[in-house]
Amino acid sequence: MLLKALKDFFGECFDISIRDITEGKHIFQFGVAHVRIDIITGLDKINFEEAWNKRIIGRYGSVGTNYISKEDLIKIKHLAGRLQDIADIEQTQSLGA
Repeated sequence: MLLKALKDFFGECFDISIRDITEGKHIFQFGVAHVRIDIITGLDKINFEEAWNKRIIGRYGSVGTNYISKEDLIKIKHLAGRLQDIADIEQTQSLGA
């Protein structure tokens, strides 16, 4: 379903396979900072259905959007463990609720 949505959006030039998404640990980034989608695979401590049920439903301009919960965002950033992720965790926690 995810692969079909990405291919529908990006067209036939989209060159990622189902194997790329389901095997190993990868970070796929689409767009540029502040308007970017990150797809992080191989984070076996995150259950998609549980994260989906805790998502925040909002808007980006006039477009309906789903956002990961703060709790799950911090968990994913901790698992990814890059320097920027650690900085993001500190920034996110400083924002409070």
